[in-house]
Amino acid sequence: NYFYLTATVMAKSKKHNIKKREGDKKSLPEDTQWCLSNLRNLTTRRFYDAFGHEYNSVQKISRRYKNIINNELKGAKNIVNIRNEYNIWMDSKKNTNYWLEKIREETVSNTHIEGAQYVRDVVRSEIDQIRTMDNSQNQEKDTQTDKTDEEATEYHEDEQNKINETEEDESAEVEPWILENGINATSLFTEYCQRVEQFVKAEGLIPIESHVQELSALNHILVLKPLQHSKMIREVFTDENIKYITNEQVKKSMNSSLDFTSDELTQLSLVLKHLINQTQSVHNIATNLMVFSNSLDYEKRRVIIGIAMLVLKLPKDPIVDITTISESELWSIYFDPLLSAIISDNERNILLRWLNKQAEDDLLRPDASLTTINQLQFGVNLGFGEVKISQPTCDKAALCNDFLRLTHLTKECLDNHLLDASFSFQIHGKYTSL
Repeated sequence: NYFYLTATVMAKSKKHNIKKREGDKKSLPEDTQWCLSNLRNLTTRRFYDAFGHEYNSVQKISRRYKNIINNELKGAKNIVNIRNEYNIWMDSKKNTNYWLEKIREETVSNTHIEGAQYVRDVVRSEIDQIRTMDNSQNQEKDTQTDKTDEEATEYHEDEQNKINETEEDESAEVEPWILENGINATSLFTEYCQRVEQFVKAEGLIPIESHVQELSALNHILVLKPLQHSKMIREVFTDENIKYITNEQVKKSMNSSLDFTSDELTQLSLVLKHLINQTQSVHNIATNLMVFSNSLDYEKRRVIIGIAMLVLKLPKDPIVDITTISESELWSIYFDPLLSAIISDNERNILLRWLNKQAEDDLLRPDASLTTINQLQFGVNLGFGEVKISQPTCDKAALCNDFLRLTHLTKECLDNHLLDASFSFQIHGKYTSL
């Protein structure tokens, strides 16, 4: 009873504090009143957008918002979420990019204003000179005046051309994606996105299982899935163009010259034959595979090392009911040995991490990330991974959610770090997609 009464008193006290603050809104500063009125959807960016013009430095508005959170909003129900959102924002690149964009906008605006004022002053000065000019001036003075006017005009024209060139550079369109056969993929994708937007407006909520490609297109992502394309993308691109685009991208992304030779495959099969016949111990087979890998090229060597690690990790006999395998077992025993050997390399400062935390400044949580190592810290992400265990009934919605999460994270990874390519994968039971 004592604990119940204490909790009740504390709850009433908090409600009283909030009501008191709401009743004293008139005596509070405008920004504090605004925060109290927008508690449900209060974010750092919204506060900056509303009151950023009143502060002349990033530090001042950041301190002000932090003081409001710690002092004026401490009795709010969602104060923990507000503080977490603020801390994530301050530690992310979004905060820096936000202020850089504001500075750029202000600089462009001031440049145009100052340029317009300067031109206006010059025009007025020229008009005054014309009005006060004495008609009896000699030809030499007229010539000098004409020369001055011409130089001034050329100067202003040059300045205006520079302004126009700057504006054109800012609004210049990105070079379209033209394929080798002349297909304008950019034009087709733009048409596809417009069709998707019209479809969403007409239908409202759309099922994720059958419209993964359409939902990805809303995020400016073209998903190519051989023999699994949606009706809408086939209508816009046509099957022939989709096949051509897919084949072209596969050729650019894959190196088909990394096949094992017949001698290498023969030697590999001889080693693995002992595993099948159980004529050697697992450790001897793994050792023989490692010795065999020393004579191979880098890429082939990594594959053989992965096979050796699988030999050591996998059960000797397959598990019958794979639905009993947990998610952590799935990636740590069945997939990590091979994937880590292929795509993770400590000597090149690249590490495959199995985690469940936010990716950089994004709020999404991937199951895995392929991350560079920068001295003693983790660097940029080069790709991501998602894992789902096998279930008696396939949860297609969950798999599609994972896929959309991967597409978004991969796109952000490419855009933020200006990468030419990224490597992401999705695991479902004993199957994996790259």
